[in-house]
Amino acid sequence: MTVSGRRALLVLVTLLAVATLALAGDALAQTDPPALGDGDWTIRDATVIQDWDVIMLRGDVLVTDGGSLTLSNSTLLFVNAEAGDHGILVNNGGTIRILNGATVGSSRPNVAFTFVVEAGCTLEIRDSFIEEVGLPAYGLRPNWREIALYIGTPDAIIEGSTFTGGLAGPFFDEGVMAPPVRNCTFENVYGIISYGVGIEDCTFHNQNIFGIVFHGGNTGYVARCTFESVFATCVNVGYEYFEPYELHPAEANVFDCTFDQSTRAIKVLDQSVSVITNCSIDGMEREGIVVGIGSSVDIKDSSVNNTFDAIVCAEGGTADLTVSTSAFVRGGSVTLSGNITVLEGARFEVTDFRNLTMLSTTVAPLYINLHDGSVLSLTRGVLEIPTPGAAPETWSPIVLGPDVADVRGALHLMEVPGLD
Repeated sequence: MTVSGRRALLVLVTLLAVATLALAGDALAQTDPPALGDGDWTIRDATVIQDWDVIMLRGDVLVTDGGSLTLSNSTLLFVNAEAGDHGILVNNGGTIRILNGATVGSSRPNVAFTFVVEAGCTLEIRDSFIEEVGLPAYGLRPNWREIALYIGTPDAIIEGSTFTGGLAGPFFDEGVMAPPVRNCTFENVYGIISYGVGIEDCTFHNQNIFGIVFHGGNTGYVARCTFESVFATCVNVGYEYFEPYELHPAEANVFDCTFDQSTRAIKVLDQSVSVITNCSIDGMEREGIVVGIGSSVDIKDSSVNNTFDAIVCAEGGTADLTVSTSAFVRGGSVTLSGNITVLEGARFEVTDFRNLTMLSTTVAPLYINLHDGSVLSLTRGVLEIPTPGAAPETWSPIVLGPDVADVRGALHLMEVPGLD
């Protein structure tokens, strides 16, 4: 090869090396937080923050269309002078992932940040901590984009994480059907607000108002969750707005859940629907299960202990109680406007109750259905069959069934006046 040829080859190799380095630099490019944490952090590329200590940010995080932020085993704290000064906004087409023990919160207790994930985005929160999200809004009509982790996308996974402080955890907007929230812990004012997204294996502790609210939309569910020390209602099926008043009926099922030492376990608002299965309710200050006007509730294999009003059904609502294995009510009162059915070999015990009231004020009779080998045991309480209301309502008796001529189960009464 001639000298000129070798020079040409050397130039070509050099150019290729420079191009390769440039491409590698582009591939590794990302947007680190602003220097000293001052100003907004706008992310248009793929940015990964892994194993950083603490990022103190005096600005907003904005993830734009096509951008992505992954925060892994790192801490991001917003420095807010007042609640809502700064927060996170993920625009349509953006992605945010909070993973592996990461923390996103506020540098000051009780000074919240905002967190909005728009439609068309991707959200993933796994095994991490979200602290102080959601602005205070007591007594006001809520703006969910400000007071909660607002989620407008179905591409949202929330698992194994802890939400503390602030007003509300995830708010899944109307029409958003994301995967269930799983294995999370909530200790804030509102835990989760859902238009039908399911909740599984979560713990709700020290909620100032609600554990879970179903706002309407598709049929939601709560499975294998634990509620303790919830100030108002652990599970609210339906939602009410005030000033002006709006009722949003909902449909949600609750099964295999434990409710302990709270004010109220489950409230099914007017015109709402719920099936409550295999739940344990203990030590409610007010009600165990509340059934609103025009609502329909099936209570199956669930027990209520040491609760002032174990089951309360408004006139115009329907509450049927079915036992297929065993269940009990100990203490308090029970008001039903539906049937009691104890299936084959099952046992239902009501003990030390103020009253068991069956609202038989329609033309259709109510039944106490006792199947083969079943037992209904009423001990130390009063069985009430109220007189009918105003005309045209007429008296409807309580009937032992399902075949009045051939009752197969046993009705045990001990110190129970009021039954002729």
